[in-house]
Amino acid sequence: MLMIALAGGVANASFQTAIVHGDVIRVMILFYMLPVWSVVGGRIFLKEKIDTTRIVAVILCLSGAFIILDVWHTSWQGITWIDVLAMSSGMGLAATNILFRFTQHVPLLSKVSVMFIGCTMLIGISLTIFTPDTVLTDNGAIPWAMAYGALWLTLITIGTQWAVTQMEAGRSAIIIVMELVVAVGSVALMTAAELKSYEMIGGLMVISAAILEGSRSGDDTVPKVSDAA
Repeated sequence: MLMIALAGGVANASFQTAIVHGDVIRVMILFYMLPVWSVVGGRIFLKEKIDTTRIVAVILCLSGAFIILDVWHTSWQGITWIDVLAMSSGMGLAATNILFRFTQHVPLLSKVSVMFIGCTMLIGISLTIFTPDTVLTDNGAIPWAMAYGALWLTLITIGTQWAVTQMEAGRSAIIIVMELVVAVGSVALMTAAELKSYEMIGGLMVISAAILEGSRSGDDTVPKVSDAA
């Protein structure tokens, strides 16, 4: 439970701090290395198989995500502490998902609760170290943020983590990247903007990766602690 609190806290605190203080696109590119950490971690800790189909799916997934995020027009001069935080967030999420699947004997809501506690503590530490550059002009946003966190964020976290426990870590990580495709499509619909050609190509690659991974004959049986150990 302490490891879940730490991994979940690192994932969320690192990501939010990097997003606030860094270049959003660069942070997202480094965060979406998530499938790599999940596949490797799943192999090491859960003995999940890495076959040709999964490797192709990971390459397709990462390539599609990077195309959507227009990686070629992002400056990569120098490595900063923000880059480290962005990569740490992806590693933290991969570790969290692996731990959720590994600890099948622990109730889901208990694990989600302790993850939120870890997130709260590490975000608090982050706020004391990294002072925000901007100040809210209207405190009316605070109740809405609290309501969003208490209702919607809690609901989607429970749903996501329940799903993660039901499938291999490598498979769930590839499917999670679909959120990027949904985000791009949603923005286009809400703003009546036309999708760029590279966004459509990248989106199709991510969707293809998810379908390819979903069609492979993986082992999504629940791992026993003794077996995984």
